[in-house]
Amino acid sequence: MAGEARKTVTIVFTDVTGSTSLGEQLDPEALRGVMARYFETAQTVLERHGGTVEKFIGDAVVAVFGIPTMHEDDAVRAVRAAAELRDELETLNVELEQERGVRIALRTGVNTGEVVVGDPSAQHFYATGDAVNVAARLEQAAGPGEILLGDSTRQLVRDAVELVPVDHLDLKGKTDRVPAWRLARVDPEAAGFARRLESPLVGREDELERLVEVYEEARDARMPRLCTILAAPGVGKSRLAAELATHISGEAAVLLGRCLSYGEGITYWPLVQIVQQAEERFPLGDILAERPRELIETLTGSGQAGGTSEEAFWAVRKLFEALARERPLVIVLDDVHWAEATFLDLVEHVLEFAEDTPLLLVALARPEFLDKRPLWASNRDELTLIRLEPLSDEQTEVLIDALAADAPLPEEIRDRIGAASAGNPLFLEQMLAMLSGNGHADGDAAVPPTIQALLAARIDELAPDERAVAEPAAVVGQEFWREAVVELCPPDTTVSASLQRLVRKELIGRARSSLAEADAFRFRHILIRDAAYAGIAKGRRAELHERFAGWLEHTMPEYEEIVGYHLEQSFRYREELGPLGESERQLGRRAGERLGSAGLRASDRGDVIAAVSLLDRAVALLPSVDPRRFDLLCSLGSALEHGGRLDEAEVLLAEAAKEAANAGDRRAEMRLRIELALVLVAHADVTTPHELEPLVDEAVSVFDEFGDDVGLAAAWTLSGFESWVALRWQEMSEKMERALAHARRAGNRAAINRCFEWLTPSYIFGPTPVAEAIARIEEIRAESEPGSLGEAGTLTGLGWLEAMRGDVEKGRALHRQGIEQLIELGALVRRAGRSMVGAEIELLGGDPAAAEAELREGFRLLDEMGEKALLSTVAFNLGEALYLQGRYEKADELTRVSEDLAPPDDIASQVGWRALRAKILARRGELEQAKRLSTEALRLIEQTDALSHHADVLVSRAEVLRLAGHTEEAKGALEEGIRLYETKGILPAVERTRALLSELTG
Repeated sequence: MAGEARKTVTIVFTDVTGSTSLGEQLDPEALRGVMARYFETAQTVLERHGGTVEKFIGDAVVAVFGIPTMHEDDAVRAVRAAAELRDELETLNVELEQERGVRIALRTGVNTGEVVVGDPSAQHFYATGDAVNVAARLEQAAGPGEILLGDSTRQLVRDAVELVPVDHLDLKGKTDRVPAWRLARVDPEAAGFARRLESPLVGREDELERLVEVYEEARDARMPRLCTILAAPGVGKSRLAAELATHISGEAAVLLGRCLSYGEGITYWPLVQIVQQAEERFPLGDILAERPRELIETLTGSGQAGGTSEEAFWAVRKLFEALARERPLVIVLDDVHWAEATFLDLVEHVLEFAEDTPLLLVALARPEFLDKRPLWASNRDELTLIRLEPLSDEQTEVLIDALAADAPLPEEIRDRIGAASAGNPLFLEQMLAMLSGNGHADGDAAVPPTIQALLAARIDELAPDERAVAEPAAVVGQEFWREAVVELCPPDTTVSASLQRLVRKELIGRARSSLAEADAFRFRHILIRDAAYAGIAKGRRAELHERFAGWLEHTMPEYEEIVGYHLEQSFRYREELGPLGESERQLGRRAGERLGSAGLRASDRGDVIAAVSLLDRAVALLPSVDPRRFDLLCSLGSALEHGGRLDEAEVLLAEAAKEAANAGDRRAEMRLRIELALVLVAHADVTTPHELEPLVDEAVSVFDEFGDDVGLAAAWTLSGFESWVALRWQEMSEKMERALAHARRAGNRAAINRCFEWLTPSYIFGPTPVAEAIARIEEIRAESEPGSLGEAGTLTGLGWLEAMRGDVEKGRALHRQGIEQLIELGALVRRAGRSMVGAEIELLGGDPAAAEAELREGFRLLDEMGEKALLSTVAFNLGEALYLQGRYEKADELTRVSEDLAPPDDIASQVGWRALRAKILARRGELEQAKRLSTEALRLIEQTDALSHHADVLVSRAEVLRLAGHTEEAKGALEEGIRLYETKGILPAVERTRALLSELTG
């Protein structure tokens, strides 16, 4: 790695308190001697735990853990160092008090956070960042003898310490109060977070069976065996070993030794732990001869017998042989990737020379361990290698159930956690622990800092050439191409060899390439990619993103969205680092153009979610004077409306129209005004036709002048909305066909899709017979882009029409297909409105309860997004479904909702709530008011050409007349309703109405 880098490190800031009074007591030379001894002690302790003493500031010492190389336990190391320094100071104070009559007291702050460091290859370890400042402020807030920890450090060391919370601190330079904890004690051996080895073993049945087989081979042959379990951190090595111990606990002795990543005397530390456990279970004085016992005591630090390393190895072998004679013996060696070479030599010695020994050595290691000891993967009888892969999706589900049994998770959170963990049990466990700690909070699958530290350390420990490849690969993404990495690396980088080493370390794997004749790879976990990316300085990130965008433009120019993303990232990083010059602004314009183009394509196919994201980002990147920006704003407003963000759409389009007017761009201003009107009229903010006519006339004139077919399509669509509001469907059909002609002439897919979207209901509700309507809408469907908003509208419409002609099951299937597409596209308003289609299909099938369920979902969605026009219509339809189930009071409540929401010119709602309430009033015996409302509904619907609605009103009126005792009039209404249903071709309605007529006649 060359140049600056970003790292998450832990800073220890410690200072002498009362140094001023100390200076008054001592001569300057004596004071200098005292402080020199303190500094020497501090440096020795801090460096012993792996810290880099960055500087001495007056009486303060600053040490950074994570420079030059990060470790997953940097925070634990730092806290242990701070605690040990406090203890060591007591020893120093005894000496100082005897010699000088003085004592030193320390106050210490420990904090973890992201910093920028210089080039380690040049020994530039200086760290800058807010994390350093917070550590200094924590130190200043601490009392004599106190060690205060920041919250980020606490999260990384929580299982290795005892802490006392203190009041949130007001720290200089910090806007918000900062949480802090006082360190009471630290466990010198515990990990920063404890594993849950008691959880069920999931998905490791085959590996456990093989491990047991190897144990039985060692037991039965009375010959030592070595089984290496290889896996990335957190995949389950320790859990598998624990299951073996449980499985054989009745006949074998299982002893555990863990290799340490740092510290004094770590070479034989696993042996120290093994001997301690052996002493608790075996009478070593009886089963082991004196000489090997003395040598073992020397190795473990409790004796002083001399001896060569060869004798030491012999002694350990004799120990294991003696233990195995008592019972079959299993030695589990955890974290052997951290083992010293001497200890690994010892393991190989025991394996080769132990005799008549039922001994299984189980080594738990990360994939990179084989770089140290490739022979441990050899195909020899005494050697076995077991590789653990991440859990499958199904196995992950099982483990989630087990770990969250006491607090079941909502399905959405389960899915997020499962996806984010990518089959890594440790990641899953830590994410669930984080969720339970905040009460599920907002349900985000947040990455715990413990996992971030673990992965960042793995990346930081890579060889320079490996990291030089991993970082550009991370810029490309979780999946990347070798050719792209070659393009981004310096010419002398050994890319292919480094990629192969990263594969062996299981940081990346091969992937299927989407680029012909290009090798593709994939980071084994998105968090590994994120860790590699996080270490890159922002200036270099900006350079790499821009260079990769250039490679993409040359190699895959059709990937505009991806090119735009990388240009955008490059611009944003340069913006953060500032100041911006012309070249940076040009970069932003390029990013905006690419994202805008991709956003318009998403808008063309009706992909609302993608369109909103891309267009919004594009608009933010383009300068306000760029004329393309107004077209993007117009499409963005439409996409926001489709997504149910109605208020945002209105505000954005209104402000953009003013900007265009101020810029003197008449065409853009008119486009935006028309788009705003389309939003307003569709959602009941403007519904009076005479309010629209002048605007449509003006727009047609402006767009004719500019030869703007897209604008003309929008203007005629708005004119069609006038007819929609009045339920003049034939007129609307003619206007939308005219709009479609302009949209086709412009070749604008978004405009064509919108025409298709509104042509469909004009054929469904209007006088066109069902058979003809199906034929026309099938034509529209054939012309629609598969998966587009236009096709989704035709599917739901065809579903209703198929149900009208009697095939309810086919209607349901088509409707469901359309709804699924709308949901996938993010078109929430349309999805909510189509609940009425689903309800009509269910009513034609004779299932009002199913119709209710459809409508309740639509009502909920519309209510949440603040939509009013469709909501008033859904409300009375929902009331109708309740009425048919005999729930008259609830139905009446919904007529009130519809009445309150519906503007005077919303004919559909004005007719609907009147017709429904009339039936309810008639059942209550309020006949005069019922007949009055029924008559009003009939007069309103007679002004339209909505055949099916007209017939529905007649059937409702017949019920009112029947309840009022006007049988003949009721028959007449039913007969006219049957005629209209037959004219339209709604067969189930014809049959149902004839049955009603038979009841009256019979």
